[in-house]
Amino acid sequence: MLTVVAALLAACSQQTDERTSVFTNISEHHYFKQNLPDSLRYDSEFEPYSEVKIFMEWPEKLRGKVPEALQKEIINLAFNDSVNDINTVVANRVKQPIFYEDVPSVTQEEVDSIPQEYSSFLSINVMPSYMGDRVYTYNIGLSNYMLGAAHGLESRQTVCYDLKLEKVIMLDDLVADRDKMVELIKSAIEADYGTDDNCIDYSLIDLTDNFAIDEYSISFIYNPYEVACYAQGEVVARIPFYEFFSQKCLTPYAKELFSIVE
Repeated sequence: MLTVVAALLAACSQQTDERTSVFTNISEHHYFKQNLPDSLRYDSEFEPYSEVKIFMEWPEKLRGKVPEALQKEIINLAFNDSVNDINTVVANRVKQPIFYEDVPSVTQEEVDSIPQEYSSFLSINVMPSYMGDRVYTYNIGLSNYMLGAAHGLESRQTVCYDLKLEKVIMLDDLVADRDKMVELIKSAIEADYGTDDNCIDYSLIDLTDNFAIDEYSISFIYNPYEVACYAQGEVVARIPFYEFFSQKCLTPYAKELFSIVE
């Protein structure tokens, strides 16, 4: 009897492990005094301090499996690195002087705080934005400012992961007719932003592999300067799945993924 109970408990435990998703919070916040040669000091009013902030909900396991393809793509988009160990990647990012990673003459020393109003900064924020039965979508938010520049720059990159096939979803996996998809994207942007009172250049709008999938739609994301001026900010074309019913622009895989039956 005890053997049977133990076997049942073990089976239940195994089933629980197979369904469990595990995320690790990674949080780093550091201040540095950068040591720059005079030839690299562009602002004489402020000392070259920098601030680095990293926050991540790192996907250790999704439904009991290690999402290696997703992990690699997050590291690539957030850190432009190919090292597989996230702790090593984060440590490498923190120890390198921001904006001077490839300049051997620039060093830095960590300080408790920054004793002035302005400094260079880098912020990396990695969070899931959608967690569905089949698809997980991750947002990688990047924000930086170099001391002395006119303004900082913010961008958002996304990665969508197919839990069933254990793969990162690529643009070519979804789009069968690129021209028709571009038409839908332009229509969505025009409906949300209009054609007046903005600086969107519709001639620059093309397919982008920066897209996010949620429960009801797919959104194509254009960061500042990609299709519009900096002041316009991020431009997003959100297309609900139902709009694809009359359009022959999706692959069979996309139709299955979006539960579209024609």
